[in-house]
Amino acid sequence: MREHLTIALGCLLLGAPAAAQPNVLDLRVAEISSAGDVTYQNFIYDRTFADGRIMFEAVLLRLPADDSNEVSIGAGYRVARLGDLQAYLLGHVAKATDASYVQPALMVLDTTGRLTGSLFVQHYTPIDDKGTHQWLVDSADVQYGVRGPLALGVSAYLYRPAGGDWLTKVGPKVSLGDKYGASELRIARVNRGGYAFQFRRVFVF
Repeated sequence: MREHLTIALGCLLLGAPAAAQPNVLDLRVAEISSAGDVTYQNFIYDRTFADGRIMFEAVLLRLPADDSNEVSIGAGYRVARLGDLQAYLLGHVAKATDASYVQPALMVLDTTGRLTGSLFVQHYTPIDDKGTHQWLVDSADVQYGVRGPLALGVSAYLYRPAGGDWLTKVGPKVSLGDKYGASELRIARVNRGGYAFQFRRVFVF
């Protein structure tokens, strides 16, 4: 069974001044299991329009261990804003190695202040009979700006295919912001055994 690891906007990353920038390049360079296997690479480009109300996104996902790839494009619209809290509805069309999918999603962001957070929930709806319905939370995050560009937080990833069991990855993360964006390291405990280490680099421009 393959994991589906998809979108998370770089604009929610701690320490990065993305809220004022229209372009985000989110490079999830590698996630490595405690066994030493590369589990995925994810490359995401986002652009916002109309004062952040409209979003365009393109994603390239690679799962080297499963010899699987996924390409998707989509758009989103901000449906609610309450103070620093923003909610988006998104829709993607994806072509994966196993099947083609439509991917409706909900994203909630709070990116202002020292305590920030995000939530991304997505459903994989197969276009043909080759695919499988799936639920994905990638991810639920809370982080706190400790000092200057340094932030510490907790991240949770959840995935469940129809008729299957949940896969969860939960653990701490550390981020260091700079004038170009932010670098992040996550260490997660996997409920099926072992750990996952993810390095992520985000550029905002």
